[in-house]
Amino acid sequence: FQDINSMKTSSLKIQEILGSISDAFYALDHRWNFTYFNKEAENLLKRKRSEVLGKNIWKEFAPAKGTSLEKAYRKVVKTGKPLSFEYLYPGDDSWYEINVYPSGGGVSIYFKNIDERKKVAFKLQQAYEEKNNILESIGDAFFAVDKDWIVTYWNKEAEKVLGRKREAILGKNLWEIFADAVELDFYKQYHLAMKTGNTVSFEEYYPTLSKWFEVSAYPNEEGLSVYFKDVSLRKEIDIQILQANERFEKVTQATTDAIWDWDLEQNILYRGNGFDKLFGYNVTKNLKKKDFWHDKFHPEDIEEVKNSLDEAIKSSSEEFWRKEYRIIHQNGDLKTVVDKGVIIRDAKGNAIRMVGAITDITDRIKYEQELQDLNELLKVNIRELEITNEQLEQFAFIASHDLQEPLRMITSFLNQLERKYKDQLDEKANQYIHFATDGAKRMKQIILDLLEYSRAGREQYPLEEIDLNQLIKDYKILRNTLISEKKVVIQTKNIKKIKAFSAPLTQTLHNLLDNAIKYSKKGTPPKITISLTDKKSHWQLKVEDNGIGIDERFFDKIFVIFQRLHNKEDFDGTGIGLAVSKKQVESWGGKIWVKSKPGKGSAFYFTINKPIL
Repeated sequence: FQDINSMKTSSLKIQEILGSISDAFYALDHRWNFTYFNKEAENLLKRKRSEVLGKNIWKEFAPAKGTSLEKAYRKVVKTGKPLSFEYLYPGDDSWYEINVYPSGGGVSIYFKNIDERKKVAFKLQQAYEEKNNILESIGDAFFAVDKDWIVTYWNKEAEKVLGRKREAILGKNLWEIFADAVELDFYKQYHLAMKTGNTVSFEEYYPTLSKWFEVSAYPNEEGLSVYFKDVSLRKEIDIQILQANERFEKVTQATTDAIWDWDLEQNILYRGNGFDKLFGYNVTKNLKKKDFWHDKFHPEDIEEVKNSLDEAIKSSSEEFWRKEYRIIHQNGDLKTVVDKGVIIRDAKGNAIRMVGAITDITDRIKYEQELQDLNELLKVNIRELEITNEQLEQFAFIASHDLQEPLRMITSFLNQLERKYKDQLDEKANQYIHFATDGAKRMKQIILDLLEYSRAGREQYPLEEIDLNQLIKDYKILRNTLISEKKVVIQTKNIKKIKAFSAPLTQTLHNLLDNAIKYSKKGTPPKITISLTDKKSHWQLKVEDNGIGIDERFFDKIFVIFQRLHNKEDFDGTGIGLAVSKKQVESWGGKIWVKSKPGKGSAFYFTINKPIL
C-alpha cells in the first residue's frame, strides 16, 4: 500500500470544481471516449454519466458524427488550439454554444443551451426586418437622425419624394445635405422637437422642389424620427377652395341675388346677404333644411317647391334644378322669384351638395306682361303699317306712272317747239325752252329714283354664296368705258366668297364704286381699294378712294334721300344713291358709315352679318 491522500484530495477537488460549474462539461480522450460527464451535461443531453463514461462519443451521440461538431473537435486535437462556435445538434434540434480546449491528446468541452438566446435573436432579427418592412412599405416618407443630426435611416419613399438616394444620405449631417432648408420652418421645428422632447406637426413649403410637405417629427432617446409626405396637390386644392370660398363670400356681398350653399351630407345650409334684401329682414344665415322654409315663402307654393327639390335630388341623372315661386316681403309685397341650383354628386350618383341662387324677377314678370301688351299693340300697328306701306307703294307706282305721262308729253311738245320754231325765236326764248326740257328730264329721273327708293330693302332675296371677286369683275365690264376714260384703278384686298343677298349687295357695291369714280379729283385718276375684314360675327367691306372727300359735318346728311353737297353743274345725279345703299344695308341687318377728310378721299364701310348655323 501507499499514501494516496494528496492525489485523492486533488482528484476530489477537481471533481467538486467540475461538478460545481454552471456550464455543461465533458472530456474525451484521444480515442474519443468519455472520461468525464458532469450533471449539467446530463441535464442538457438527457444521458446519465454512468451510461456514457468510457464509451465513444460518435456511437453514443451518432447524430453528431460527420457534422461540423466532429470537424471542429478533430481540428482542435490536430492544431492544439481552442475553438468556440454555435452548433445545432440534430439529435434534439437544440442550439448550443460550445467551447473546445485541447487536453492530454483529447479535448475538454464546455457547452450550454442557447435556444432562448437564439429565439430572442431570431425575434429581434424578425422585429428588425419587420420594422424595416414597415418603414419601407408605409406611404409616408421617413428618415431618422441621431442627436448630432446624422442620418441613420432613409426609406425608399424619402428617396422618391426628395430625390436623394439612401447611399448618399446615410451617415451624413442632415443640415449639410439640406443647407437650403436651414432658413425654413423645417430647421426650427426639428430643433424644437429635439430640445423639448415634444412631437411637432406642421406644413411647410420647400422652394427647391416647389413642393408642400406635411411633417410629423417624433423625438426619442437616439434622436428624431421624421414622417413626411408631399401634400402639394392637396395644398393647391385647399388654396383654390379658400379662394373659391372668398370669391363666394364676395359674390354674396356684391350681387343682388340671394345665393345659397347646401351641404346635403351634413344637412347644413348657408345663405348669403342677398336673403336679407329679398325678404326685407335679417334672415338666419346658417341653418338646417327643415328651418329653411320658416321664412316668408308663399304658403300656396311651399309644398310644390319642396317636392320639386326632393325629386331633383333623388334623381341621379339630374344636374340642375329650377323653380319659380312666390315669397312675401316684410312690407307685404308679393314677389316672384326664380330659384336655380346646381347638384353636385359623388361617384355613385348620390347628391352631396347644392349651390344656387334666388333671383327676384318681380319686375321682369311685370315688364313681360307690359311687353306682351305692347306686342299686341305693335302687332296691330305693324299690320296697319303694312297696309299703309302697300298703299304707299301702290301710290308711288301709280304716281310715278301718272306723272311720267304728262312729263313725256311736256318734253315731247318742248322738243317739237324747239325743233320747229328754234330759228324764229330769240336766244332768250331758246334758253327758256332748254331750261324747261332739262327740268322735265330731271323731274322724270327724280320720279324714277323715288320709285327705286320705295322698293329698296322690301323685296325678299335668298341667302346665297357670292364670289366678291366675280362681282367686281362684272362691275368692271359694265363700267368699262367710264373706267377707261378716267383711267380708274380698282384694287382688292382679302376678297373672297361670302354668304349674302346677291341683288341688294350688288346694288350697294355698285353705288359706292360709282360715287368713288364720280367724286374724283380733276386731273387725278381715281384709285379705289376694296377690302374685306372678318369680324367673327360679321363681314366688313370697305370701299376707299382718293377723291375729293367729305367734311365730317355732312356724314349723316349724305345718306338722306335727295341730299346733295354739290351743284348739278359740278356733279350730276339726284343724291339718291347713298340713301338707297343705306336702306339696302339696313334691310339685311347691317350698318353703313363713312370716314373722310376733304381733299384726302373717303372710305365707306358696311357690314354683312354671318348666317347663324
